[in-house]
Amino acid sequence: MKKKVKPIICNILAAVVIFSIIIPMDLFSKRQSKGAQLLIVKEDGRVIEGELLAVKDSSLLLMTAAGGTEAKVDISEVNEIAVKKKKNALAGFVKGGLWGLIVGGTVSFLVYRATLNDGDGYNGFIFSLMGGLAIAVPGSLVGGLPEVLGKDYKKIKVKGQSSPEIQQVLKKLQEKARFK
Repeated sequence: MKKKVKPIICNILAAVVIFSIIIPMDLFSKRQSKGAQLLIVKEDGRVIEGELLAVKDSSLLLMTAAGGTEAKVDISEVNEIAVKKKKNALAGFVKGGLWGLIVGGTVSFLVYRATLNDGDGYNGFIFSLMGGLAIAVPGSLVGGLPEVLGKDYKKIKVKGQSSPEIQQVLKKLQEKARFK
């Protein structure tokens, strides 16, 4: 005679598997191997685009996008800095979908268990999985749309700022540099 697997064990096992996928994705997405992409508008109107390598004293060291050469820009010559935001729409959709699956599966299972006192464990698991999948699609949209629809650049006005404010800007840019 076969023993039935209890539905709560199946749900816990499913949650462990899903969390073991979500947590490494979060750790991997937070790893930063490159510096931030900057658009620097100088006081004379010239634009320099490139990857921020380092912040030294009051200068920014960039690897230019056009020629792949290094450019050193003194902050006193800068009018505005635009920092390109990193977007990962796929990770947002996957994370939103997995959270939708977890929440939807749990809610569906609890509703199923509340309405049927004598339910079959296997059917309860299937019902909770189907409910989770039905909520996973909207969860993907909620998780991924902000990534897709967000602004590409964050602009920082430098000209006219006080010395402490400029030091704050340099400190924030140092955190986004390839080499700390």
